[in-house]
Amino acid sequence: MRRLARSPLMLREQLAEVLLDQYGPVLWSNLSSATPSSEQTESEFLSVFVRIAEAIPKFPQESIRQRVEKMLWNSEAPLAGLQQPTGEELPPPPLAIRNLTLQQMRAAIVRAEAMRRQRGPIWTPLALLLVTLLGGAFVAVGVHLEGPTPAPIPSSPGTSAGSPKINPPWTSSPLRLVALYSLEDVDWRRFHLQKAVVADGKLVIPKLNLPADNWPNLSLSEAPLAVTGSSLPSSLSSTQVIDFIPPSTASVELSKADRTWSISSWSLYATANWLVAEVNWEQAHAPLQPHLTQIYLENIRSGQSSLYRTYSSLSARDTKQTHYTFAVGAGRFVVQSAVAQKPGQTPVPLPIQVYRFDGSDPLHALQHVGQLPGSFGLMSHPAATPQGLIFDEVSDSGQKQGGQAKPNWTLLSWNGLVEPLMAPPTDGAMHSVLYDQKGDLWWVERNLVSPSRSQYGVVLGRLESADASNPSGRTYNLSGQVTFFHAMRKYVLWIQGRTSDDQELAVEEVQGVSSKT
Repeated sequence: MRRLARSPLMLREQLAEVLLDQYGPVLWSNLSSATPSSEQTESEFLSVFVRIAEAIPKFPQESIRQRVEKMLWNSEAPLAGLQQPTGEELPPPPLAIRNLTLQQMRAAIVRAEAMRRQRGPIWTPLALLLVTLLGGAFVAVGVHLEGPTPAPIPSSPGTSAGSPKINPPWTSSPLRLVALYSLEDVDWRRFHLQKAVVADGKLVIPKLNLPADNWPNLSLSEAPLAVTGSSLPSSLSSTQVIDFIPPSTASVELSKADRTWSISSWSLYATANWLVAEVNWEQAHAPLQPHLTQIYLENIRSGQSSLYRTYSSLSARDTKQTHYTFAVGAGRFVVQSAVAQKPGQTPVPLPIQVYRFDGSDPLHALQHVGQLPGSFGLMSHPAATPQGLIFDEVSDSGQKQGGQAKPNWTLLSWNGLVEPLMAPPTDGAMHSVLYDQKGDLWWVERNLVSPSRSQYGVVLGRLESADASNPSGRTYNLSGQVTFFHAMRKYVLWIQGRTSDDQELAVEEVQGVSSKT
């Protein structure tokens, strides 16, 4: 007998898997004979079990088994008229369809869990239903029915650090200060500021949690934007949690397969009313070292989140290997892939797919609005801006400067036009793309000037066309050095202050400059 899960979320997911394996064969058999195409069979099969997963937490008075059977045989089209099982053993659905269905069921359950966190636990009925269905009992297993809640960042006493101050300032700055926080005597490195985003008038700081008895999750803390110099620890409040679903492997038991995958990297983006989490998984001790990228969406206003889609590097049917790159911004989600027929071969780039955010349901938020040409190659570090996609690449025959190839920055507009840009200085420093309120483009450079003290110099400049007849070439500098700097979309963050009890976090927005400047 399978060992019972120790968290509420896992109880639901285990129940979903049992229901899928129990009722999947009869539904697949009926749909295969009742639908005109395999595509429709797969679509209807997936839709039914996602509805079943959504019904699990509703706890009707009848048993969950009766509830599922009522959904299968007493519902409206396309399920009306399905034949109930006759007792003979039916073949299961294809393994790929089974695994995809299970993944979508788990995603629906995770979305429901995000809403449950605001209403309190209701897990005792679920545990009783699972015991009844599995024919087991919670005897001396010590099942814990309250899931772990990420602890908020501890607050320090006091809410103000006195009068706010900005030192060092920008020289003739095109930026506007929108928030200033005192860090008091708390080490800023504990705040995960390198992953922070600004969304809906708030500073959102994520934290990756890896609990021993549950799946990974991303806890979000937010602070309102305010130029008051208030304490950041006191201003932060825990808001939402995005639960991550580990990939499953069909060749081994699910509980064992989950432990073979680990998160190799992750990123958080903000655009419109949405947060987008990109989670990269890798599988340990695999001969071809496969990796998966999952995209999670959370609506900032409603707090609903869900796994949207999974992108796999390896095909389940052949030896093809796929590389992906993603961009989020300007109300869009962009993905480009490049496919190699065999591992080690040069991948062939495919057209760039563009989606726009619409509605409030994470599962249906992205609407495909077209594609852009991608024959030039797989984009490197693309940034989505109001004008289009900006990406940099290194040409093999590029002009050498200081022993390094000159970077080529390119703007691919949303209507498919390609325009070369005047790249920022080639000095080995880290560069990011920004845009201002008018949609004009900027580059920002973070340059390590004092390795022993982790001090950075920062330079900001206009990102202009390489064919511009009269480029400005003007740059703006921080008049001092900072211990941390982070750029995203149209915002920059930095830490200033020489001692731990004098440090402040500044948040500024790119305003742009007038035509006379």
